[in-house]
Amino acid sequence: MHKAGKRLTGMCVAAALAAAVPLQAQALEDRVERLERRLESSTLINMANDLERLKQENQELRGQTEELAREVRQLREQQQDHYLDLDQRMQELSRSAPASAPAAPAAPAEEDQVPVPDLDEEAAPDDPATTVPVPELEEEERDTSAAVDDERSEADRYQAAFQLITEGRFRQAGEAFDALLSDHPDGEYAANARYWLAETWYAEREFDRAGEEFERLLDDHPDSNKVADAKLKLGFVRFEQERYDEAREILQATRNEHRGTTAANLAEQRLELMQDRGL
Repeated sequence: MHKAGKRLTGMCVAAALAAAVPLQAQALEDRVERLERRLESSTLINMANDLERLKQENQELRGQTEELAREVRQLREQQQDHYLDLDQRMQELSRSAPASAPAAPAAPAEEDQVPVPDLDEEAAPDDPATTVPVPELEEEERDTSAAVDDERSEADRYQAAFQLITEGRFRQAGEAFDALLSDHPDGEYAANARYWLAETWYAEREFDRAGEEFERLLDDHPDSNKVADAKLKLGFVRFEQERYDEAREILQATRNEHRGTTAANLAEQRLELMQDRGL
């Protein structure tokens, strides 16, 4: 009886152990699955983070690329503007070069000259030489001669200053035009000299002074053939000063008031450029 009890107990324990093994195995398997799911979840999160970071970096690179492309486009446009302005300036140089100064009056004909007689070969060494009085010019003739000399001086000085521009010596040219205007403020070349004085300041990127001179030309010489060009360049000055509203107004006036001219065409091109840039 006692032995039978022990055997029964052993069988129960064995049965319990046999039942516990599958349970432990299942628990272990469940635990492994949870760990795998957690690992997969962490990996997915990391991958998602990496993907998001890559997207941000790609957007930043795209933004940098677009910015570089915009800068290149602006540089190209500025270069085109420079060449257009240079072409316009060279056209002005060829159109505005003044005619040569009038030739000096011809010397009087030989028969009109007062002959100077030779000394008598037999005269004593101490005889005084015969002198011939030179007739004085009439007052009207002196005034006319002075006016011709003054006009020639203005023309020569203008030509010399203009030559400095063609040589690219803008600072020296500006000084020469300024001196010419000081001496001949109402001279024949005053309007042109004022225009080219302004151009020298523009070439030196002294836009404030260039604007002042262009405005003065428009005020002092409203009937000059330089008005259209002065308006155009004043619009360019305001553009360089980033005073875009004023630039647009001046360029529109140039285009509308001087249709068919080179100045009007260049004004239209600059207006289109401003529109493309959103200015």
